[in-house]
Amino acid sequence: KIKIGVLVISLIILLSLSIKTINQNKIWNSVYRIWSNTIHVSPRAYGAYNNLAIECLDEDKFDEAIKHLKFALNANPPANQEATLRTTLATIYIEKKDFDQAIQELSRAVKLNPNMSEPYVNLGNAYCMKQQLDLGLRQYKKAIEMNPNSFEAHFNLGLFYYQKKEYNLAIQELKQAIYLKPELYSIDLYLAECYAKKGFSKEAIKAYKTALAKLPSQESHFIYYDRGIIYGKIGYPRAIGEFNKA
Repeated sequence: KIKIGVLVISLIILLSLSIKTINQNKIWNSVYRIWSNTIHVSPRAYGAYNNLAIECLDEDKFDEAIKHLKFALNANPPANQEATLRTTLATIYIEKKDFDQAIQELSRAVKLNPNMSEPYVNLGNAYCMKQQLDLGLRQYKKAIEMNPNSFEAHFNLGLFYYQKKEYNLAIQELKQAIYLKPELYSIDLYLAECYAKKGFSKEAIKAYKTALAKLPSQESHFIYYDRGIIYGKIGYPRAIGEFNKA
């Protein structure tokens, strides 16, 4: 159960929910205006177009994000900037489940800047979504070759091996992902599951407890659910209470 990059806050009182939504909209509009103003002042600030598209992507405004990216691409940016823009564009196509278009954009990004690891990671994701697993595996490994410290590459490769039930390889990659981003408790959950599948109960319980210690303090139904899962795995009687809160 992985929820990297997702912010979901459960509020009981409708008024509080409304206030929270208004504040979030204000923050989003403020950031959006910053990048829009940057583009107005510097029309060839390609990074600003990319950041603007990412803001739109975070709000599921896919068509608007694509519009910003294509506008920047039509301005003939330098090769490295074009590779970044096409990688972001491919991310949107993956979200829209247009994997063929994503692969096309990422293949161009790789040719423009073969030293970037991110396009290879996203190529791996796109190929795996199409069930072309051998091609996906090849791309994840290429990403690590380009950048051995790529969290995304190690994490996705770990999930790949987990899904393939190759738990020893999954453990190796997930450990590296944890080393690179130790604050993400969800990776410890996957690691614990790998240990459990291998029958290593002691290691599994240790990983579950590590995940428990990393759980965010804020209250949300996702956190309650994950806490309930961990309590259940390690035999804590409070598991049912956490599931009821969720």
